[in-house]
Amino acid sequence: PGDAPAAEAVLRLLQVGGNWAELVNFLEASLSRLDDPSLMVTVLYRMGETCEGPLSDQAGARKHYERVLDFAPGYLPALEGLERVYTRVGAWAELAAIYEQRALIAEDPPAIALQRHRAGAVYEFRLSDQARAFEQYRLALASVADFAPSLDAYTRAMEVRDDWTELARVLRNAASATRDSNESVSLYYRAGRVLADRTEHLTDAMTSLQKCLEVSPG
Repeated sequence: PGDAPAAEAVLRLLQVGGNWAELVNFLEASLSRLDDPSLMVTVLYRMGETCEGPLSDQAGARKHYERVLDFAPGYLPALEGLERVYTRVGAWAELAAIYEQRALIAEDPPAIALQRHRAGAVYEFRLSDQARAFEQYRLALASVADFAPSLDAYTRAMEVRDDWTELARVLRNAASATRDSNESVSLYYRAGRVLADRTEHLTDAMTSLQKCLEVSPG
């Protein structure tokens, strides 16, 4: 039962013959003889791929990809597979969780911001959970202060909440982070007008407007 060359030969023949369900069953039986987590991850992922592709069995693909994460929570191919499956079956809460998990394992700030924004969009538009959506947008901006999609969404939320001080803060952070001088002037000006028109922080308003002139003296 544990003869590796024979097992690979059987799998090859099953694949050539298009016997996908039998291939998945054969892999499932082989799992009981494995004690190496890395090998189990490989086998489970192959089962998930086969269910998702040739078998069009989204429930099976979901089960096997989720089992992969039991052994390797940050295994990116399985996370990407679950992203596809959850989207197809409309498992929105699970999809948002996948984006959050991908944000946690990402190392590049723009990648973190992108995953946080995707999670926020799912919470906002698919689950109608505004609080969690805006928290994800805030976390995206914590990684990349001028990340435009999250900046637009988060500032919209602050306008609805009448939280003008927070709105001005994120605008000023974005203005200092962007490398586009025209965008920087626009953001500083927006922050200055918000502070002047909607709050009592007139000193901060003047500081923001003075920043406009520092960036573009005219």
